Order: sequence, then structure tokens, then C-alpha cells
Amino acid sequence: YGYVSIALSPDSPFYAMADKQGYIREHRLVMAKKLGRLLLRRELVHHINGIKDDNGGDNLQLVSALEHSIYNQLCANCPLRKEMRLLRWKVSQLELKAQGALL
Repeated sequence: YGYVSIALSPDSPFYAMADKQGYIREHRLVMAKKLGRLLLRRELVHHINGIKDDNGGDNLQLVSALEHSIYNQLCANCPLRKEMRLLRWKVSQLELKAQGALL
């Protein structure tokens, strides 16, 4: 699985972030909408659970290039890396669900 790309119409407020063909990576669009602004080129969007096509807002984190490099190099050869990230994400989802039940 890879990144999801979306075609934007020229009248989209996020069109300035699109490539020359008018496409944008979905995770960048989701983060821009969440923040209510365009993302700078130097701003990177990290997939917390490591799944590149899981573009739910809770799975995305805005990071610097240095932070992203650290995330990607941390335990790069560790076979449990993806599983740990997925479990961390599942725990956060359960916490959110529990908070919703308490409200």
C-alpha cells in the first residue's frame, strides 16, 4: 500500500499545495483542513501507525523534517516497529472511545 493522491480543482482553497498536475497527497490535505491553513513545503505529515493509506486525522501528526527522520530511523530494522505503532494507535482509539462514553 502507498500514499493516496487526490485531484484538486483549481478553485480549491488548497490548490496551491497541489503538484503541477493538480494532485495532492491525501494526508497533507487532511492535515491542512484540520489546521485550517495551507501547509508549508517543509512541514511533513507523519502517519502514526505507519500505514500510509490510513489518513484519518487521528493517525496524522505534523512534524519537522528532523522529527520525521527520527521517527523513520528509530528502530528501522526492528521487526516489531509497525506492530508497536499499530498497538499504540489502537490504544489511543480505545481511549478516545472511552472518553466519548464518559461524556
